[in-house]
Amino acid sequence: MSGEQEMLSPLVITSGDEGVQLNSGVRFAFVGSGYDLPYFPQALKALQKLFKQDFVLASVQEDDWMAKKLSSRNPNLYQTTLEKLAKKNKLAYVGQFDYGDPRDLNDSSTRGHIVRPQKIHVADQVIFTLGGGEQNFNLRKFVISADYVANLPIAQAEAIIKAQVDFYQTLTKKPLNFSYETEGSLDEKTKVANQAIIEKMIASWS
Repeated sequence: MSGEQEMLSPLVITSGDEGVQLNSGVRFAFVGSGYDLPYFPQALKALQKLFKQDFVLASVQEDDWMAKKLSSRNPNLYQTTLEKLAKKNKLAYVGQFDYGDPRDLNDSSTRGHIVRPQKIHVADQVIFTLGGGEQNFNLRKFVISADYVANLPIAQAEAIIKAQVDFYQTLTKKPLNFSYETEGSLDEKTKVANQAIIEKMIASWS
């Protein structure tokens, strides 16, 4: 995928749930689409500086982070809550990914769905995107955007990353493994710096 093609694709802030698949758009993954996640606004601003393109925000029909934070499994509540989050951060809210066939969201350029079984998590690892969001569909993997960590103070970067890793660990009974996706339009220096920061974090957790 060339840099030009990437720039033509919508950049979508949404859940890192292993079942979310975008057929059109590039996923920048945060638990709960960033809702109530420490330093999410700072991470978003860092991403906006790195990528000279607007981001949009989408919710997910079955979202365990939102269910915990809101004490509700009502996807309509997730939508209204994330619409407010999008507005607060000056993002367009484009709708909700749900089960069933892929469909266009409200902006008609973001398309996708949820492919895992309902109420069942099948992931056994976390993959960190380092260079430009999710470039390939990562089956059986929770996805966390780490494309910005070299552009945040280390304490902020660790807080936002560890909150997500800890949450995903609660969804699986097995110890999580970690991997990296290094494709994308960011320069190699930034990708290497992002990976080095994440690797140092992981080492400090063990």
